[in-house]
Order: sequence, then C-alpha cells, then structure tokens
Amino acid sequence: MELKTCEYCGTAYDARLRQCPLCGRTAAGPAAPAEPERTSPVPEKSAQSAPAERPAPGRRLRQDAGAPKAARGYAGKRLRTASAPQPSDAQSAPGEAVYAIPKWMMTVLCVILGAAVLGGALLAFSRLGWSPLYREPTLEAPVQPAEPEPELGGTPRDYMGKVLAYCQRYANSFTPESRGLMFIGSAGLGKTHMALAIADTVLNRGFDVLYTSSAALAAQLGREHFDRAAEDPWLDACKEADLLILDDLGTEYISQLTISVLYELINTRMLCHRPTIYTSNIVDSSIFEARYTEKVASRILGSCQIFKFFGTDQRLKRGGKR
Repeated sequence: MELKTCEYCGTAYDARLRQCPLCGRTAAGPAAPAEPERTSPVPEKSAQSAPAERPAPGRRLRQDAGAPKAARGYAGKRLRTASAPQPSDAQSAPGEAVYAIPKWMMTVLCVILGAAVLGGALLAFSRLGWSPLYREPTLEAPVQPAEPEPELGGTPRDYMGKVLAYCQRYANSFTPESRGLMFIGSAGLGKTHMALAIADTVLNRGFDVLYTSSAALAAQLGREHFDRAAEDPWLDACKEADLLILDDLGTEYISQLTISVLYELINTRMLCHRPTIYTSNIVDSSIFEARYTEKVASRILGSCQIFKFFGTDQRLKRGGKR
C-alpha cells in the first residue's frame, strides 16, 4: 500500500485518501483514481417500441394489437384539448333537468308580451279619456268644392256650411224630446263624423247616448232573439237611450226578423218621443221603402229632419295626399 505524509501534521496515511484522517486537511500528492460512475443498463429501443405520434385534437385513439399500452387517459378515450367545445351554461350537473328555450321562441314571446303591454296601456289611457289612436270628432264641415251643384242651386261648400250650423244648434239645444235627424248621401262625405260630433256634444251635456251600426244591431238582436232563456238587454238599451245613433242603414242583413225588430225599436222610440240619428247611403226613397217596408220607412222618414250630403269623398281625398 502506498503511503503519503500530511504536510501539516506529519501523519502518514493511505495515498488513496484525499484528506488527512487526523487534521482533515487536503494534502498535496497524486489524486486518487475516480471511481467509475454507476449507471443502470438501458435496453436498446427497437422500431416496435418507438413512441407513436400524438394524434390531432378530437380524434379517438385506437390501440393496435400487440402494441404497448398508451399512457392512461389517451387509449380508448376521446381527447379534450383547448380547441374542444366547452360545456355551455345551459348544461347542469348530472341528474338535474335542463330546459333550453330556442331563440326564435324567446323572440316570439317577447313580441307577444310587448304587444300585450302596449295594448293594456292604450286601454288604460282610453278609459281615462285619452287615446293617441282616437281623434275626437268635432262639429265642423269638411272642405267641399266651390263649384255650383245643379241640384242645390249653389255650391256644396255653402250648403254644407248651413248643415253644419243647424247641427251645432241641434247639439247645443238638445233635449230628449228633440226631433230625429237623417243624413243621406254617398260614402265619404262625413255623415258618420257629423253624427258622432253631435253625440259627443250631447254626451258632454249629461245625456245618455248610444251608438251602433245597423249591421251590428241586427246581428246582436238576432242572437238575443233566439236565446229564449235570456232577455233582450241590448234592445232595451236602444229603446231607453236619450239619443240613439243608428249608423249605415242598408248594410245589415235583411230578414223578417230584422224588419220585425227594427219596427219594434223605431215605433217604441217614436211613441216615447226619443230622437234617433240615422245615416244611410240610400238616397232614393222608393228603394228605401222597398227595403224596409212601408211601415218602417214611413216611421223613419216621418220622424226625422232629412239632410242630403254633397261633395267629394273625403276618405279618397285624404288617401291621395299620402
């Protein structure tokens, strides 16, 4: 065994040691041979054991027969990567019910709810006496042509001005015993507007006014007539109103029942001296009598002051300006 002496303490020790066993200092001398590094044997890789390439995201792996098992989580499972779709908010925990409403259905529901809210607001405003869709009729005559009319001996504008003045006096001095009015003429001349304007003035003075079209009246009275278990409240209301406006005579369905009901209504109001305002497009008295029989026509025409309207169709005139 080769020995060397420590140059600090003089102790002789094995030369293979790097430090003095007595003082612990490193002595000068030949370095000890380094021990070979211990490594574990690594088997050579074959072509069969080479790792397979990682598949593209979203592909399902298929393990070949005889190949080594892939890492756990890849073999036989669907990969989930950053590009895979994430669960939506509509998905819930397992066992919970999921109710997904399509967007088109939500849109339809929103439109229906919006229309219902708007309709309710308009109804509330109308009950308070104001509505943006309703224009209150006023006692004014539409502007009519200034050309002379042979049947009038003057212009329609001057004639309709006189009719307007009479209707204003009628509405301002109305009583439940006033005489009835009948407005006849072609369509669009303002007959219904004039009748409603009179009704508005009379209603504001505290009288009871009832408006109906002849077609709606005939249909309602027909239903009530065939309902034997019920009374006739609509007919009673028409009989008892201080002022009744019967619009568009000649548009209702004529039958024996219609003639009978009209006769009863008109005769009752005439006997009680209650006025009625009629409007009609029938200007020939013979046609009017042939439609409603002589008894009904005589009571209507004999209890009213008749005014024939002249001029141009105001509906077509307004439509042409749009």
